[in-house]
Amino acid sequence: MIRIERPKAPDIYASKAYQQAQLEFDAHYRDTDLKVRQQKSFRAPSSSGSVERFLDRTRTRLEAAQLGKCAYCETSLDLTLRAAEHDHYRPARGARGHDAFHDEHYWWLVLEWDNLMLLCPRCSMAKGSWFPLADESTRAAVGARGQDLAGEEPLLLDPFVDEPSEHLRFLDDGSVSGRTVRGRTTVEILNLNRPDLRQQRASRIDALYRTLDLGQDVATLLAPASPYVGAARAAMARRNLTVDGPPVEPPDTGTGGQAPWLLLLGENAVGKSSVLQALVLTLMGREALEAQAHVSPMDVLRYVREGD
Repeated sequence: MIRIERPKAPDIYASKAYQQAQLEFDAHYRDTDLKVRQQKSFRAPSSSGSVERFLDRTRTRLEAAQLGKCAYCETSLDLTLRAAEHDHYRPARGARGHDAFHDEHYWWLVLEWDNLMLLCPRCSMAKGSWFPLADESTRAAVGARGQDLAGEEPLLLDPFVDEPSEHLRFLDDGSVSGRTVRGRTTVEILNLNRPDLRQQRASRIDALYRTLDLGQDVATLLAPASPYVGAARAAMARRNLTVDGPPVEPPDTGTGGQAPWLLLLGENAVGKSSVLQALVLTLMGREALEAQAHVSPMDVLRYVREGD
């Protein structure tokens, strides 16, 4: 997952047709019985046709913004067995929190440009109606828009708003875990550790390391349009990990500057660099290490046993 820049809304959002459609849509859902709404698929007013047809007019711009990838898992939308799903950050048919299901949320945002994204079928199915909040008492009132939604504290990441690298940690085996509660919640809800996805990310990281070892250019593997570039960038950051620690004075061995040394030999990817990085972190001392807020042991260790 990477940060996505949301482009300007398509021209249709500035048209009278959209304004009329939104007014009629709001009136329809405010006046229709909840059970009837739950039994029927979404239908936009006759002036604009079905919701699906209206949303199709946003697809091209979303695909371009997302570089042809699922907004969450970064799988190429061309490789999915079914067409990419128009989905909503805030769900359109009721919101599932950790405490209850909120029937009336968030139908009024079904056409909202800032709420739209394209997901692969598997992420769309996993996401469903999930939209938990850190504090359910902050859930916005029915009909809230713009700043009136800002008081909510969503636990699900929004790739168009949040910086995923601040919340997610990718490992070389293709797995992903959460650095934060929001990251952990997103991984769990979207099932971002499904086996095929882990394998694809691991293969991408392996390709990156092999290319680096050959001294070749990795720009293509790290380009935003590249599948699973979030995992690849994290792997690259581990290769380039630097820390700023206090100077270490060489020990006085009494041998005129001569001292024994140790040479580490081993096959590729057996952990030589990890050992050296661990030694550096250990020699820094706890106080200096704690000052390195950006460094975590998980950033240093490439391979971690399950459960560690």
